[in-house]
Order: sequence, then structure tokens, then C-alpha cells
Amino acid sequence: RERLFVISILGEHTPFIFPKKQDRVHTIGEILEDNVDEKYIVPHHCVIGYQNKKSIFRNRFTLKSPQDHAYCLVAKGGRAVITNNYIFNDLSMYDNPPCKLNDLDYIADNNIPIRALTPKEYWRLQGFTDNQFSKVDGKISDNQLYTQAGNSITVSVIQAIFEQLFKKHDSV
Repeated sequence: RERLFVISILGEHTPFIFPKKQDRVHTIGEILEDNVDEKYIVPHHCVIGYQNKKSIFRNRFTLKSPQDHAYCLVAKGGRAVITNNYIFNDLSMYDNPPCKLNDLDYIADNNIPIRALTPKEYWRLQGFTDNQFSKVDGKISDNQLYTQAGNSITVSVIQAIFEQLFKKHDSV
């Protein structure tokens, strides 16, 4: 999602010029964990519930592929934060998909396991290291970890802004 950054510098200074937009964005495949706890697999009754919804969610449901970019991370806890970034639990299914990635009926009717991205994967999407994540993992709930990822500013974006700020204004 779009963010607004405001830079305020006291005193005499040269105008601040924001860094150019960065094109580098992680794909889902780059941030996936090798072994994922079964608690991230979406229960079949939830998939059936999604199938039965007449909401906007049903119409926009599409599994992400490892080559895709993740949808916006939202700063909410619970299932609301993860419903936009489901993937096949078995990544080998992408080699020969049994259905189109938006075929919720097929996925539900055939009980194909899908999973949510984990909190660690969301933190990776935001540019945090596994070491940084490990400092809070297990100390707060998954809901809080998802919320923190959604509230975060991508590390490379804030780093570029600060580098530009210090490069232009380190002598003032």
C-alpha cells in the first residue's frame, strides 16, 4: 500500500530530495520457510466457508504462486491479515497445478491443502532478518507478529530515506 513520508529539517538546509523508487521487491518464493508448522494450513471448514461466501473475498480469491509478489500486508490480527496471501501447502503442486489458482470451488471440493504465509515470512517480506525475527518470536502471539509486519515500513525503504537524509545533511 502507499505510504506518505514527511521529512522535516530544522534550520538552514538544502532541499531534501527523496530517493528514487526501488524496483527490487521480494517474490513469495524468496521468503518461504522450508518447514512450516501445520497450524498455518487453512482448516478445510474455513475453505468451505470461503467457498460459500457471497462476499467480495470469494470473487477475489486467488492463490499466490512462488513467482508472485505478496499482496499488501495489513495491520490486523487473526485470519484477516492472512487471507490475501494463500499458497498451496505442497509447493510441488505449482509444477503441475490441479486447477487454476483462483478456482476456490475445486480447491474446496477436493480438500486441497492451502496455507497462509507465516509471521516469519511476512517479516522477511518487510526486509527483516531471521535473527531480528527470532528476538520476538515466541515472546508475542502470531497475531501480534502479523500486526507488527503490517504496521512496519519496509526496511529497504526507510534505509534509503535515511541514507539520503544523512548524505545531504550530515554537515548541517
